[in-house]
Amino acid sequence: MGEMIAKIVDEISQAVWGLPTVAMLGFVGILYTIRSRFFQFRKFGTVWKRTFGSLFHKGSKEESRSAFKAMATALGGTIGIGNIAGVATAIVSGGPGAVFWMWISAFVGMMTKMAEVCLAVTYRRKGKDGGHFGGPMYYILDGLGKKWKPLAVVFACLCLLASFGIGSMTQTNSVATSLHDNFGLPQIAVGVAIVILVLLVTCGGIRRISNFTSVFVPFMAVFYLLFSIIVLFHNAAYLPEALAGIFRSAFGLQQVAGGVAGFAVSRAIAIGVSRGVFTNEAGMGSAPIAHASSDVKDPLSQGMWGVVEVFMDTIVVCTMTALVVLTSGTYRGGTDLDGVALTTAAFQEVFGSFGGKFMGISVTLFAFSTILGWAYYGEAALKFLTGERRWPSYIYKALFSGAILLGAVANLGLVWSLADIFNGLMILPNVLALVLLYPVVVDQIDQMDGRLPRKGRIRRFPARWGGDLPDRQ
Repeated sequence: MGEMIAKIVDEISQAVWGLPTVAMLGFVGILYTIRSRFFQFRKFGTVWKRTFGSLFHKGSKEESRSAFKAMATALGGTIGIGNIAGVATAIVSGGPGAVFWMWISAFVGMMTKMAEVCLAVTYRRKGKDGGHFGGPMYYILDGLGKKWKPLAVVFACLCLLASFGIGSMTQTNSVATSLHDNFGLPQIAVGVAIVILVLLVTCGGIRRISNFTSVFVPFMAVFYLLFSIIVLFHNAAYLPEALAGIFRSAFGLQQVAGGVAGFAVSRAIAIGVSRGVFTNEAGMGSAPIAHASSDVKDPLSQGMWGVVEVFMDTIVVCTMTALVVLTSGTYRGGTDLDGVALTTAAFQEVFGSFGGKFMGISVTLFAFSTILGWAYYGEAALKFLTGERRWPSYIYKALFSGAILLGAVANLGLVWSLADIFNGLMILPNVLALVLLYPVVVDQIDQMDGRLPRKGRIRRFPARWGGDLPDRQ
């Protein structure tokens, strides 16, 4: 009976993350890309100047720091086990060409992420403590009108459920297993330690979370990238062939002689795009919840941090993992390894037994940042459902802590599939809102470009659905 349930849940998970979902996300990304006149390419320099560059401008330092902290919280929730295990799995399943299509999904996803972040800041609210909060549930409700509230409630419920799966249990399980295998630490002890650390950080609310992640996430990323660069220097002789293989495999040039080019390309596209979406979460609606906490006044400025978030997650971190795997002797020699095991073997070729310990540390850092991000997402979703009362927050923290402890010791095959389902279903209400509200974002881009929007369009369009554009706070 248990095996039958697990099989059904797994099939549902595959269906949720199947071609229709990927096609929806592709459509939204392409819609914003074309309508914004390829903003992510033509304004690439401006994006970096208005994000990291603004951190060094005296006049806007406080606002820029707030924007960076919000992005760091979102990036912490985005960068996770998928950047280590998911990339290796994509290569094994779809060939090196999957990496190319992962890049394509990232460049298209940059506009999706920018749009949802922009909307989250546009329709954010101010709490009793003076801080901002928001997310898809608020731009669905306030942008599309009260008659769309059921859709906002559905999104909030899915986000809340996902926080217990992908946000706590599965991440903790990966950490506990990795630290037990590489350092011999008891899994329950790892679970208890994670609960204590998470409570210490999250009990201070979004301000303490963002203060912590603004230091922790850059350190985590630099730590992983530094060791990845060392591996690539060691395997430099194989790097040109790895890069060439990515492009050959992406267009089926390696398989033409065998007459299976069409199948190979379609599989590379499907796996690469879906894996790209899964890692950078563009269109899922989770990251905008963190970005909405920023004090930035201009929604478009915060949206540019969304572009940076996708770039760092997929173009930088995922690419480094892919190249480490592709240049390794383990992969080149043919192997049955997959996921974390394959990535670990690639690092062990250079660092020996320390490679396993390095991977244990990396998995811990990546997973912990994801837990912190999703702890905030889940609590924000609960806040939408119950209001700003304190007691639901205490209950949520207790349940979240219990999920962490359970994840440390349990076999989570079924939970992984359920987590994937909740994550994937979050996309549906968010994508619908992104499509219906796209003029709100595009008009802001037009104004930045000095192109005057059609008279009254930015106000009239939301009103068509019963919503409106709020006054800037």
